[in-house]
Amino acid sequence: QQLLALMSCCCRSPIGANSTNECKLPLHQLILLWTGSFGCLLKAATPQQEKVWKKRELESGGAMSAEFLVRGDLPPALPQKRLCEVLQRVADVQADWPQEVRLLWRVLHSRSTAREVSKLWVAAPYMLQDTSSEAESAPIHEIFIPGVVAASGTLSRSLQRCLLCNSCQVPQKVSAASFVAACADALNELRNADQLREVQVAGPGGAAIQRLVREEQER
Repeated sequence: QQLLALMSCCCRSPIGANSTNECKLPLHQLILLWTGSFGCLLKAATPQQEKVWKKRELESGGAMSAEFLVRGDLPPALPQKRLCEVLQRVADVQADWPQEVRLLWRVLHSRSTAREVSKLWVAAPYMLQDTSSEAESAPIHEIFIPGVVAASGTLSRSLQRCLLCNSCQVPQKVSAASFVAACADALNELRNADQLREVQVAGPGGAAIQRLVREEQER
């Protein structure tokens, strides 16, 4: 697993090239790697493993060559950014992937039910959160918000609260009405407790959501 993660994230130098011309393994080759017989080993990095990847990237000055990376232990899981790059470009969910990776693919491609999203949130919340955030309570990563909001059914209350109160960067393509509808239960709780002021939503779609919440508060 460590070797596969290294191959997915390191730079490589073409024959005759110097270290300044390094480039990552082409994405189409990564997709073939992780949709083949190694698919069962595809894992998302935990928050602690993400820190290790970031530390190694800083130490390398951004050029994570294989020669550099093999000098220290590497997590046997892909960092969030690289994992999303792979999952975005795979057209169909792979049966060999671990269940949580399959669920994440479904969220990323807006093919989830709220029950599936909530199941992933309970099992591995960090997979949906922005692991680059320095906030004490990490927001849902903006790349997953469209799929989370579009999921049919009722999301878990804690996930709704995270969407509402953790300064999530909401993409422009997510309508304020659909976002508010997806978080209706948590909004009702906040309203009943006179805590709507705790709603903190950011990003291109954030202003419209905050406006809807203010209108609700003034009723």
